[in-house]
Amino acid sequence: MGRISGGRERPTGRDGQGLGEKEIGAKAPREVLGIRRRVYYRTRRFSFNPDLLTRSCCHRPRSWLDHAAIFAYDGLAMERVRRSGSIMVSIVAIMLAIGCDHQRTSEPSILIFSKTAGFRHTSIPVAIESIREFTSGLVRVDTTESSEAFTTDNLARYKAVVFLSTTGDVLNAEQERAFESYIEGGGGFVGIHAASDTEYTWPWYAEMIGAHFAGHPPTQAAVVIVEDHSHPSTATLPDRWPRTDEWYRFNRNPRTVEGIHVLGALDESTYEGGGMNGDHPCIWWRMMGQGRCWYTAGGHTEESFAEPLFREHLREGIRWAAKLE
Repeated sequence: MGRISGGRERPTGRDGQGLGEKEIGAKAPREVLGIRRRVYYRTRRFSFNPDLLTRSCCHRPRSWLDHAAIFAYDGLAMERVRRSGSIMVSIVAIMLAIGCDHQRTSEPSILIFSKTAGFRHTSIPVAIESIREFTSGLVRVDTTESSEAFTTDNLARYKAVVFLSTTGDVLNAEQERAFESYIEGGGGFVGIHAASDTEYTWPWYAEMIGAHFAGHPPTQAAVVIVEDHSHPSTATLPDRWPRTDEWYRFNRNPRTVEGIHVLGALDESTYEGGGMNGDHPCIWWRMMGQGRCWYTAGGHTEESFAEPLFREHLREGIRWAAKLE
């Protein structure tokens, strides 16, 4: 063995001379051969096997230089693993972000439309927040008071449109055509309270809503007789459902309109000012083409949207109209 600076021995061959590059072995990286050179392992030579050093160096025991090469290999191999791990973590994070974004965009949505061209209900903001609460996990809720939302492309984003106490003439002719196409093509409609006080001169809407608002007595307690418990929106309601609201009377009896299925009616003997000759429907549904349409006359008061049964009633009406059963 020869000597090098620092008193350490230098590996020698059989002739007593220092081992050359070829003698250490063709498999060893060139960078580990120079005594004063920096020892490192290039990542592109990841196929280097440190066990070859023993076999390629005349079957001698490993020298300090061999161990230096192995140390460099191990350290840089671990660095590559660390870097690979970081890359994998980044890839997984990106994939999860893409997945979450896809989940958000593919989540079913409804649109609450609350434009008013007549009377404005103070319960509208409370109703919107309530609907957001009790539909959480069921649908995403978008809201608008702009009739510009009624285009073919925009409506196609929604499973159902909720007319929340809309009043008066709220859509123009082009928007009406887009909405008709949307409903008859399979979109859902939910009408709450003053949705029946909307679009009196639009024949298609009059057919869909079943009946228009024609007045009301003062807000008071009354009993709703649930006629059909087979529908999701009335399945959990009692046969006689007492509650306080502003009870609309209508310009015609929706029970007489072809296609209307009455779910509940007011017992006019339980309050004053019914005005429908004892047959007073207040909850119903119908089909318009492939679209499901559902209406409830309740929802005038802010307190309505804090009632557990009324909230469940609305939630299941929305679920049914949006075809989310």
